[in-house]
Amino acid sequence: MIDSATLEFAGKRVRLLGLHGLAQEDSCSAGTLTWPCGREARWAAQNRVGRHWVVCVEQARAAEAAILAVCYLGGVGGPELNAWLVEQGWARAVPAEGVDYRPLEDAARSAGRGLWRGL
Repeated sequence: MIDSATLEFAGKRVRLLGLHGLAQEDSCSAGTLTWPCGREARWAAQNRVGRHWVVCVEQARAAEAAILAVCYLGGVGGPELNAWLVEQGWARAVPAEGVDYRPLEDAARSAGRGLWRGL
C-alpha cells in the first residue's frame, strides 16, 4: 500500500477509481487541532486490507500508467475497498471518474469520520 488510494502488486500500481486518497505526508486540521491524517489514512487502509485476498477490476489507465480499478476484499462480490475508504473518511469522492461515492463522503463528513474529524 503506497497511500490510502494506491496499491502496488508485483511492481504495478493500482489507483482506486472514484476517489482521491490522502498522501502519507498530508496533515489535516480543524480549529487548533492538527493531526497526521495521511499516515492515519494509510494505516486504516492497510489495516482494512489486512490478510485479505484483494481483487482489483481494471476500469481504465491513468496518465501516469497506473491501473484505475475498483478493488474488493476476498474477491469480486466481497467488501469494496474503494467505497469503504470514502465511507470512513479516508478519501474524497471523485465522481468525474464514473463512480459516484459522494453520498458516502457526505455521510463521513456528517459523522466526522477520518479526515472530516473535528469539522
